[in-house]
Amino acid sequence: MAGRAIDSYNRIKLQDTEQELNLSWTVDERSLVQPDMESLVNGCLLDELKNNLDATMHYAVDDPWGSALLTSSVANYFSLPEHAISVNSGAGVNSLLSFLANLPQACRVAILPPAYPDFPWWLCQRSQSVFAIEPTKSITGQVLNNHASLLFFERPSLFNDPIPSLLSLTRLCNQLAKHRVLVVIDESNANYCSPSYSAASLVTDCPNLIVLRGLSKGWGLGGIRVGFCLSGKALEIKLRQVIPPLQTPFLSLKIAETILRQGDSTAPLRSRIQHCKALIRPRLKTFSPVEANEPFPYFFFNTNRNDLLLQHKIRGKHHMCWWGNTEPQSILRISVPLSETRFSRFLSLLPLTSVN
Repeated sequence: MAGRAIDSYNRIKLQDTEQELNLSWTVDERSLVQPDMESLVNGCLLDELKNNLDATMHYAVDDPWGSALLTSSVANYFSLPEHAISVNSGAGVNSLLSFLANLPQACRVAILPPAYPDFPWWLCQRSQSVFAIEPTKSITGQVLNNHASLLFFERPSLFNDPIPSLLSLTRLCNQLAKHRVLVVIDESNANYCSPSYSAASLVTDCPNLIVLRGLSKGWGLGGIRVGFCLSGKALEIKLRQVIPPLQTPFLSLKIAETILRQGDSTAPLRSRIQHCKALIRPRLKTFSPVEANEPFPYFFFNTNRNDLLLQHKIRGKHHMCWWGNTEPQSILRISVPLSETRFSRFLSLLPLTSVN
């Protein structure tokens, strides 16, 4: 039975040490977001202190899914009509995936790999039917021929991009809507793209579309545990039948609302990622890397390269991917160092002379 991504963090260290540069995950993104994330979050916390910790006492039965607080800022961020969308929050995207596995349409699910193993894992716990579809063949044809009632995929994908444009995605959703097939897109990684990239802009025209977003990637705010499920109004009742209320602390929602209200704040981060990847790429050739799709700050390697990287005092992470097999496959991943200090340290640990 497929495992979960959390299992890859067993006994893992997440901070740099004097001996190693730990590139298991990205720890230096937040400083590259504008306006300054620390100032915004500090402002929210100071407001909370001035208000006698009201948010910590607020039991949001008057806004149990966080929609009243988040909808306006989400609509602003994605340039959507506020009255036409439904926003339902959860404790991160992963919790929302576990709840969506209870949808009636989740009885037979088509998944476009690669994907994090969590959604397939939750579906298996509920004895739902799950199968992978081939990205090089007709997605619509495979979904319908296999009688799937829900299609799931991540956008952007780590390695391939079988649905490259919003136009092609609109066509896919419209084709599947005729057969009452839901389309669920995990856009956790779309924080590495501009808001205009998001499928969120389609939810008012595609009544079968559900888009999941979080604040962990890019903003580095995984600790506030905010994810949200964005759809058109037609799906609101159906979603609230499976997403429990009161999932997200009111203070966390206030922080998320403040961040989203700023609009496109990750442009400097996106530029820095591309700059660092270009300089790192030639230093990694000897390790035979597989580069993730353009927006990602990742390089991947065969797991047998782990010892070689460790010889250079660089630590990676075993990243779990579901490809349709019973068990997810593990590949070695490093996250590109982004801060000046960590980037300089990487260059000193892996100079060009050591790989030529």
